Amino acid sequence: MSFIRKIKKGDKVYLAEVENRRVGGKVVQRFIRYVGKEADGRTILSASMSEVQVEQVKLYGPLLVLHHLAQEIDLPEQLGDYSQEILSLVYAHCLDYRSLNQMPSWFERTDLNFLLRLDGLTERRLVGALDSLEALDAEDWQRNLFERVAATIGSGLPGSSMMSPIPISMAVSVPWPNPATTRKRSRAAL
Repeated sequence: MSFIRKIKKGDKVYLAEVENRRVGGKVVQRFIRYVGKEADGRTILSASMSEVQVEQVKLYGPLLVLHHLAQEIDLPEQLGDYSQEILSLVYAHCLDYRSLNQMPSWFERTDLNFLLRLDGLTERRLVGALDSLEALDAEDWQRNLFERVAATIGSGLPGSSMMSPIPISMAVSVPWPNPATTRKRSRAAL
């Protein structure tokens, strides 16, 4: 069985993997490989890139940014009891839009458990989180969220006086221009 041995050379301490074998009645130590060295009481491992294997890649950086922004505007406190579940759905929607049925595969590719308390998350809890949003007064909640964002960002930004919370009902009722008629008008103007 192999073990790590400290080898002192001058003022440096090197680490090597070695094993003891009995040869001709004597115990002989066989060097297997160099592992690293110790510096300031810490172990610094040495590994070749050919020895490194990637087992899995997780999405973390963008989640960290979104979570930081949510914390800055106190979004978890505003969302209530299901804040962790709702935030997980918001992050999923922002980064990789998936249906509720495909959420388990998305969760496996992320490190959401490091940011949110999602142990034992089920589809039932996610649906319950969505149902809890229906109980909120959407217009009042949006106004409070806007005020919190404005307070965090500051009102001294150019154009911030023009910003106002738009209720979802108003946003849905705004007619969008028809691209076909828009193109015809621009061609006619030429």
